[in-house]
Amino acid sequence: MKSKLRTRSAKRKLLFCLCLCLAAHAIVLGLPRRRAATRGLFPVSKEGKWGFIDGGGRVRIPLRFDSAASFSEGLAPVLRFEPGGARTGYIDKTGKVVWEPSR
Repeated sequence: MKSKLRTRSAKRKLLFCLCLCLAAHAIVLGLPRRRAATRGLFPVSKEGKWGFIDGGGRVRIPLRFDSAASFSEGLAPVLRFEPGGARTGYIDKTGKVVWEPSR
């Protein structure tokens, strides 16, 4: 019975030390704060045109597309309406077209 208690006690002490070490490590390194609302770019529309803003509400990619969706793996699909129909392309986070709109 005593050996089980010693084992439990030793495990608890080990777990406590591990948690303490992880907490100290996080404080020293300064864990990055998770602010999903302030990271990345978000599609926004105004007067029928779409562009992208940052978490602070500043326009980062001008509103020049007919439609746009969220970024995924560094690219965002954008849509342009033309007389022949809609054309879809992709832009990077700087606003540069990396895949020209096509049908």
